[in-house]
Amino acid sequence: MAIYNESNCEHVDNWTWSFLAVKPGVLAEKYRTPEDQLFFCTKTEYELVVGIFPNAQKPKLEILPRDDFVGVLKDEHIPTWAYKKVQENNPLRMTP
Repeated sequence: MAIYNESNCEHVDNWTWSFLAVKPGVLAEKYRTPEDQLFFCTKTEYELVVGIFPNAQKPKLEILPRDDFVGVLKDEHIPTWAYKKVQENNPLRMTP
């Protein structure tokens, strides 16, 4: 599968509870894969985005600048395993 880009995303104003694609240049080279680009947003504050990387070995809440993202992924580009990982790791119980 190719790296996510703008063609895989949709324009949405509210990113909360959405899967986002991280810009590949933000990630270390070994993490520039579609799996590692996935980020699940739990909330946004000002120009910051809070959420988890579902593909992380031990997901924890992360805070990234809004500019680090390509955008909100269209549903057809979100793998089933990503939904399961978010459910398993319940980001509502995490603190940054």
